[in-house]
Amino acid sequence: MKKLVSTLLAGALLLSLLVTTAFAAEKITVSGKAGDTSVKVTVTGLKANSYYFGAIRMDGSVLNLFDGSANADGKLEMEVNVGTKLEVDDKLTVAISGANAGTDSVTDSFTVTKTEIRPGNPSGGDDKPTYPTLPEDTYWISTYYNNRGTISVYSRAEAGETVWVRLYPKSGYYADGLTVTDRLGYQIDAYYEGNDRYTFTMPASDVWLDGIFVSSYVSRPSYNYTPPANNVPQNNTPSYNGGTISYRDVPRNSWYYNAVQYAYRYDLMSGTGGGNFSPNQITSRAMVTTILHNMAGRPAPGGGTFDDVASGAWYADSVIWAARNKIAQGYGGFFRPNENVTREQMALMMYNYAKLQGRDVSAQSGLTTFSDTGMISTQTLKAVRWANAVGLLNGVSGGRLDPKGLITRAQIASILMNYRENVL
Repeated sequence: MKKLVSTLLAGALLLSLLVTTAFAAEKITVSGKAGDTSVKVTVTGLKANSYYFGAIRMDGSVLNLFDGSANADGKLEMEVNVGTKLEVDDKLTVAISGANAGTDSVTDSFTVTKTEIRPGNPSGGDDKPTYPTLPEDTYWISTYYNNRGTISVYSRAEAGETVWVRLYPKSGYYADGLTVTDRLGYQIDAYYEGNDRYTFTMPASDVWLDGIFVSSYVSRPSYNYTPPANNVPQNNTPSYNGGTISYRDVPRNSWYYNAVQYAYRYDLMSGTGGGNFSPNQITSRAMVTTILHNMAGRPAPGGGTFDDVASGAWYADSVIWAARNKIAQGYGGFFRPNENVTREQMALMMYNYAKLQGRDVSAQSGLTTFSDTGMISTQTLKAVRWANAVGLLNGVSGGRLDPKGLITRAQIASILMNYRENVL
């Protein structure tokens, strides 16, 4: 099952659903059948024009999160990828929660059959989840499903209590961090205590944990930390940029919000000044090669020069590294660092980067759903088919792939996050 693409704010707010009762005016329906990898979720009876977050769970694990606004009639419809082929008798729980004051929350359960998804349990009985009542000042601790590793932690804790967490990466991966998010969407500092153990202080809120597991092919960073003595945590510096970052032009309900947080967490992309991220800004070859160089851990570039790349330029090392490793090629003795990058060129760079990392690049999409595939260059076609197959390069409005369109900073942040989720 594919790893859930985390959405920090949505995941946190959904925790409040654990003890919420559905209101009679609201109704959830799910359309799909066994063998499907996505379902259509329809919710009616919601507050008109209000924003909602939702989650689909199976066997206690989150399959995916979704979010969107109800229309003027109080109806919300979403096509949600569940990351795996549904099987007969799979039991799904769908929950939504409003982000605005005066909105409700609702949870319902469904069972997959060969031809449809039915409410509740076809064999009879109430299939809706129930949760025990917690003591005062005690809150739930929930975890994301992850097919690269598991998280060991108690399911509840008192506010102010120090919570110990252990990450167990599967073969071929290592643990590289832990995010802890409260019900309001704020990230709680998690501290590295050595041996894949972390601690955090339980807030007066339910929390959601997301373990970060990275392919062993990627160099593991070294941590400077003081080992705990007698299980007393030392509150070592988090292994990544702690907390979330706020940009004036990156609203929490934007489709690229979580991708921007990911790029910030791993120092892949920074703001553009004045508290802005500039998500719609077009990117240059110098910018993209620098981002990929950062993602690779900034290895030594090796020798080489271009006539239009000054040795002291901020992007010089990244350009030389990218050219020597055949991620981005020059034009004779020139690199053209300020030239804008198209979507198909970005796909080719990511394809070459994946090959450099030793990733499997054999997946190929037929691109049959797009109307403008004839615009794809011959030299980028294989890379574009791969990028679409693994979820890095998706369509735009009007059923187009837009291969000649210029790539934006928001799109790059999304590609980087999806690369970690779907390729590493």
